[in-house]
Amino acid sequence: MPLGPITTALLPLGYLLTALLSAGLLAYPLYLALHGAMSLRAVVSRLTLALIVLSLPWLIAKLRLGRGGLGLPARPIAWLRGLAAGLLAGIAIMALLVLLETALGLRTGAWPPGQFASSLLRASAKPLLVGVLVGCIEELLFRGVLLGALAQRRGAVYAVAVSAFYYAILHFFHSDLKLPEDGLGWQSSFTYIGDGFRHLLRWNNADSFAALYCAGLLLGCARLLVGPGLALCIGIHAGWVYTLRTTLALTDLVPASPLGFLVGDYDHIIGWLAAGWLTLLTLPLLRTLHRRRPA
Repeated sequence: MPLGPITTALLPLGYLLTALLSAGLLAYPLYLALHGAMSLRAVVSRLTLALIVLSLPWLIAKLRLGRGGLGLPARPIAWLRGLAAGLLAGIAIMALLVLLETALGLRTGAWPPGQFASSLLRASAKPLLVGVLVGCIEELLFRGVLLGALAQRRGAVYAVAVSAFYYAILHFFHSDLKLPEDGLGWQSSFTYIGDGFRHLLRWNNADSFAALYCAGLLLGCARLLVGPGLALCIGIHAGWVYTLRTTLALTDLVPASPLGFLVGDYDHIIGWLAAGWLTLLTLPLLRTLHRRRPA
């Protein structure tokens, strides 16, 4: 029996909730086994991510997603070309946003006078490694498995829109609670999880959510419009993370700027301005994707 659009959209939620609740059950025993080497809050977060990643092979087999369904290039040279092109595109997209924010007086340089090149070099290595790692994990999950499965069942534009929503909303699932160590127990893991859900309902994240949603739309379009485009998406994502983290290391926010509302609180770079910039880039891609006839 074919699934309706609402049911199809909720299936990824069931998968993610299963991983989250499983992590809630397992986190406290693991925390005790680590003898305080990691906070319980960190154990819940990292265990959830580990369960999601480790269960991906099972999910891919269950959904019967082959190489094409995941958007995986067949040849290593195609991987390298996609990653390189995506990395350059991602850096260019985000660098133009940062330059615009600087021109508008939203950010200012924080490197020592005459030492921009050396400061950039020192600040670059870790963000690039983190960008590639984050890009591989998130793109395989959102633009590989999730978008691939939705596209097979409901169509391209629907798949791009729904996968972008999950991609954006999950960036805000976190907890700031600090529970006393002597009061921790099995229930504490679920206290952190409950606080994470409360974070999703905070309206002050609306500007950053809009920017991340537009980013997800752009990545989804790139994934479907450019051949086996997962490598391209990983490169773009890595370029964004690299540029954002390097920018945070080399510049400071200008809190007194009258245009401060254009930058959100999530990372003090993305916000309404980023959402507008990414929308300009994404609308032509969405129009092309909508006009393309199914193969």
